[in-house]
Amino acid sequence: MGFNLQITVLPDHLRILNTGEFSLPALFEFIGQVKSEAEKAGRNAVLVDSRGITGNISEVDRFMGGQHSAEVFGTRLKVAILMPVGSVTKMAELAAVNRGARMLVTDSEAEALDWLLN
Repeated sequence: MGFNLQITVLPDHLRILNTGEFSLPALFEFIGQVKSEAEKAGRNAVLVDSRGITGNISEVDRFMGGQHSAEVFGTRLKVAILMPVGSVTKMAELAAVNRGARMLVTDSEAEALDWLLN
């Protein structure tokens, strides 16, 4: 089963709040949903608030998620991902950015918005 999503279209970006239990299949489905929702909204900047995701996310899962994000988002989307304090490892970000994606993973909403909108 996938994540629960709350989508808000703002003038300069799309905000997606996702909650639920982590699984790799749910993450892969979610990545596709992010692209689809951004296209529907006509936005290239997306703030993903994943602070409500529960469960264990291994480094391998993070790597695979970053790799898949790069494949799906390409260079068109700029995506900032908010994670709970103490859970950011940068593995997904590194995997995505090294493959050409524009992605930031942080626990600071101010940092995420500053990076996303500048």
